[in-house]
Amino acid sequence: MDQETDPRTALLLFCFLEDGSSDNKDLQEELTTLKSCLTPSCGIPAEEDDVQSDGHICCNPRQYLDELQPQALPLQRGDIIDEEAVRIVAGELVQIADQLERTVIFQATFWNLFRNLQNRPEENWKFCLSREVEKMLHGGLTQSLDQLPKERLMLALTFTFVKGVCQHAPNMLQRLFRTALQYVHNFS
Repeated sequence: MDQETDPRTALLLFCFLEDGSSDNKDLQEELTTLKSCLTPSCGIPAEEDDVQSDGHICCNPRQYLDELQPQALPLQRGDIIDEEAVRIVAGELVQIADQLERTVIFQATFWNLFRNLQNRPEENWKFCLSREVEKMLHGGLTQSLDQLPKERLMLALTFTFVKGVCQHAPNMLQRLFRTALQYVHNFS
């Protein structure tokens, strides 16, 4: 994973993708593979005694929960990320995603993104994702969603697009996961 990628964002995206994906066996397999790659390489500082008996690493983004501003909260050596707190934030983003998915504009934008990702090389995916998120931010939101903080909306849109694409094409998960983290890093 990219050295500049915030491990809290990676964990948040992973939790978001994991939520409600149990009915898609191919996606579940890809998530399992991603999880095995994510934990050791996501930059979460861990000593030997930070590893739990079930193999999970202790984690805690207490500060991260306040307005989801990872750029203002550098991860210091020895910081831990509370996976449960991240799951709570992911759950909040899932609720926003549920509202997004019900809009006709989102559906049209999603299918446009899906086609673009399939027809373009991976190095262009961040641009495609960015363009579709911007389209939604500038005219595709309901009034209730328009009231949310921009960064939270951008996270929800990005994560929802990634999850939707991966539900239809699970084999794109790892590459799109990296692309989404790069994109989020650029706007955070």
